[in-house]
Amino acid sequence: METRIYSNEMIKQIKQFNNNINTKNIWKDNYPPKDFFQINNKYDTSNWIGLFYNYEIVTIKLENWMINARKLSSRFNIKNFFSKNIKSFSNNFRKKNDIFDYNYSYYVMTNKGNINNKLYCDIESIILDLITSDISTPLFSIYQKKIVLYLINLNKISKDDCFRIFIKNYELKGISQLFIYKKNKKIKKKIDNNNEYLTVLAEKIINVYYKQIYPVIKDIYQSCVIDIRINDYFWNILDIKPNGKKYGTNSCLFSWYDDNDLLENIKYSNYIHYVNHFRVSF
Repeated sequence: METRIYSNEMIKQIKQFNNNINTKNIWKDNYPPKDFFQINNKYDTSNWIGLFYNYEIVTIKLENWMINARKLSSRFNIKNFFSKNIKSFSNNFRKKNDIFDYNYSYYVMTNKGNINNKLYCDIESIILDLITSDISTPLFSIYQKKIVLYLINLNKISKDDCFRIFIKNYELKGISQLFIYKKNKKIKKKIDNNNEYLTVLAEKIINVYYKQIYPVIKDIYQSCVIDIRINDYFWNILDIKPNGKKYGTNSCLFSWYDDNDLLENIKYSNYIHYVNHFRVSF
């Protein structure tokens, strides 16, 4: 297994000068492929979430102010600009729903993915983050009439425990730290105490995939990218996305330009429990 460790400064330099990590949407003539939406629809949250979680569903009507806020989100402070709308919506929501009345925090997803990989305890924060989410990887369409929210009761998520694993033809091809612009202090501390820690961690992730995730998803996904939270006590799937350079999935510490063969070509893997590349930063 090749292990590559990036310093936080190195990542900043790479992004500044050649922008060759965390790439996505490598399209010919800047147009998405004809099957872009068809492929992405296969990874709809509703297709896999019930295999791993019990969850609550909340359906919200997409109101006109939300659509306008979405269109303006890159230019204005939405929280201030639409404060009355947000307050009115939240008050009406609480009258009809008691889901946030019990001091629970929820991991929240739409049909198109998770919202910011964090926990929420109120509807205001969910709506704000949903409206201002990355337009290049939309969590909803302004043409929808309603948005379905999947609420999962998880304990606190540490970004140091989150990784992205790349699956091609059922084989785990590579592992990357998920939050690549954040110094992973936990891994740094573990390595200082045990220089074999990354190997141990990689083996743990590999075992979770082949023994617990693969048997569940093998009839649904032959190739995919899975975001996973894993530590000494438990693991959780945070999201499942399309694999490949054309379908909107960020490559994290890999590059869809330089590493496409490593992640997609089966000649680099001869053993089902062999992972080629593990990349972290601190």
